[in-house]
Amino acid sequence: MKLLHILGLTLVGTLLLGHPLRASNQMSAAESQRARLAALVATHPEAAKLFSKYQRQADAALTDAPHPVREIVTAGKLASDPAKIESRAALEDMGKLAAFGYAYAVTTNTAYATAAKRMILAWAQVNQPTGRPIDETKLEPLFVAYGLTADAFSPAETETVAAWLRLVARQEQAQVRPESDTSFNNWNSHRLKIIGLIGCVLDDSNLVASATSGFKTQITRNLRPDGSSFDFHERDALHYHCYDLEPLLTLAIALDSRTPGLYD
Repeated sequence: MKLLHILGLTLVGTLLLGHPLRASNQMSAAESQRARLAALVATHPEAAKLFSKYQRQADAALTDAPHPVREIVTAGKLASDPAKIESRAALEDMGKLAAFGYAYAVTTNTAYATAAKRMILAWAQVNQPTGRPIDETKLEPLFVAYGLTADAFSPAETETVAAWLRLVARQEQAQVRPESDTSFNNWNSHRLKIIGLIGCVLDDSNLVASATSGFKTQITRNLRPDGSSFDFHERDALHYHCYDLEPLLTLAIALDSRTPGLYD
């Protein structure tokens, strides 16, 4: 399991440095990360096994049409709700995007980047962000895939995706209700992750600063001295404790090269 964790961290680390507008020394760092990832897959059987799963999934989906939805509607809805059914079907694109991004990062085969680009652009052109973090946290694979394949996008395509991602982040920020528990419970953990990942892939220092500041406040407001979370006590369920912490861990990993020590 340790090697699988290293693979995941390396992939997320690559995301931070993969944007085509970065300075040349940062691009070199991105290529170094890609090379380290490829070497990890080539030399460690467990990492290779995990990667082969992603590559098979990517190969099987190369010609699949994207299925973006205007609004993601899942949180608080019954499984039989038509909007939730439509959203869950659309979100099958996320697994494909994760596979495309990882496959491209390791192999540099442009077919994977082209497939990811087609799917990401479709979502950018159709989806209308709502600012509901429990719905839009499910876009994480798209954020990561864009970070890993951004060099395949033309300037105009980059602007299309960037404008949509900034709208996602702005909607998340706009929907904060300071008087509500959602301003510091698991909703906010996911909100901060969304804002921070978008800030990373767009190299947007304002979004990164907002997520960093929010992370520190969230730790103070949500976690007790014994490490238990507000949601654990509110819901009396370990599931919600994990659902609180997982997005914060993802955010800490993503921000580590910019704001070291968030793990501390």
